Amino acid sequence: KESVLYDLVFTNGCFDILHRGHIELLRYCKSIGKHVVVGINSDESVKSLKGPSRPYFCQEDRKLMLESLRFVNKVVIFSEPTPYDLISKIKPDVLGALMMALQRSLMEQSDITPVIKGFKLRLSDNGLLVMNPPIVKLGHEEEEEE
Repeated sequence: KESVLYDLVFTNGCFDILHRGHIELLRYCKSIGKHVVVGINSDESVKSLKGPSRPYFCQEDRKLMLESLRFVNKVVIFSEPTPYDLISKIKPDVLGALMMALQRSLMEQSDITPVIKGFKLRLSDNGLLVMNPPIVKLGHEEEEEE
């Protein structure tokens, strides 16, 4: 069995109409990670993003469908405008959707420095894409634990 690159991979979306692109994303996430956590937008969040006729499927149905896939270990519903708080809480090693989208750019050695609300992605010495949580909060260094 091929060894995975990351322990925890996170991706998110509405997943209102599950389609091939979603499945390919989730399969990719599982191919690079031992555990895949999917954040899904709440019903109210989907409605604000996609319009008053959405979602087609309620959040509990969308959650159940995703939990039924072998590529997904856990599904979490979030109602904030972005998954930033959820990402901060679970501290994934990498963002699956972003990594998949950036893979071509990285392979072409494009000059990119993605930054997402304080989380920076970088290539490690061994060529892996690594997510670094911020070590400085609000201008103060975090105190070391004794």
